[in-house]
Amino acid sequence: MIIGVALMLLGVILPWLMVLQLVQSTFFLVFLSHACSVAGVILGFLGLVSIVRVGRK
Repeated sequence: MIIGVALMLLGVILPWLMVLQLVQSTFFLVFLSHACSVAGVILGFLGLVSIVRVGRK
């Protein structure tokens, strides 16, 4: 779950840096930030589901 949060933060920080023009926007960097955001949401969701499952048993 911590890795998911880190990926989601990276998926937010990278586009923010691109908007501020501190980092040059390239296709690879845009794709990487989107992939980090999606992977972070999926991993975070799976982490929460596993915590809820353990709590119910």
